[in-house]
Amino acid sequence: MDIDGDYINVAVQKTKNFLRLPLNSQAKAILEKYKSTPITLAIPVYTGQKINNNLKKIGAKAKLIRPITKIRYSGAKMLMETLPLHEILHFHCSRKTFISYMFSQGISPEIIMKLSNHKTHRNFARYNDIQEKQKSDALNLAFNKLL
Repeated sequence: MDIDGDYINVAVQKTKNFLRLPLNSQAKAILEKYKSTPITLAIPVYTGQKINNNLKKIGAKAKLIRPITKIRYSGAKMLMETLPLHEILHFHCSRKTFISYMFSQGISPEIIMKLSNHKTHRNFARYNDIQEKQKSDALNLAFNKLL
């Protein structure tokens, strides 16, 4: 990670390319907090396992206890397990949440793809889980103009 004015440059391990992201005011405030930290990176970097463990702890403190049923298969046998939401939180949830939130705010798919480093629409489509409220809002927006 490297700060360059109003941008952060990130080396993406999975794709081995670089991503240049604009810094909003919240991100700048976080960077300001760590400005005097004697490290070479802009902010502390943790392993994926440590991040996932911390997310579960944060979720428990936030009382994210809504039951979630996970379904997986062992051969042809379907296995279902119901757990509180905080127990299944992981880093990838934050990526999906970011993308869903950006869609709900009316941000164009092309911009979201650039920010989330998706190269193909096919891979990106998995993240666009259109919510019931979004469908209702879209219909109201389109047809209320007719009245």
